[in-house]
Amino acid sequence: MSATPPDILITTPESLYLILTSQASEILRGVEHVIIDEVHAVAGTKRGAHLALSLERLEKLTARPPQRIGLSATQRPVETIARFLGASGRAGQGVA
Repeated sequence: MSATPPDILITTPESLYLILTSQASEILRGVEHVIIDEVHAVAGTKRGAHLALSLERLEKLTARPPQRIGLSATQRPVETIARFLGASGRAGQGVA
C-alpha cells in the first residue's frame, strides 16, 4: 500500500489508527475527504471517541483539513452528530 497508495481507502476506525501510527501514514498526506458511514453508530461511543482522535491526527498530517462527510439514515441527535463531525474549532459546520 505504501508503494502504490490507493485512490480510495476503505478502512475501520481501528485500522485507520494503525495506519496513522505507522510509516504508511505518508499515504494519507493528500487526503481531501473522509466519509464516515453510519456515523450515528459511532458518534457518542467509545469507538467514536477513538475515531475522533484519529481524525484529528489525520488533520495534523494533511496540508488542509479533510472535509468530513457523515452518512446515516438516522442522524439523531443532530447536535451529537454535528459535534462529532465538526472537529476542533469547526463544530456544527456542514450539518443540515
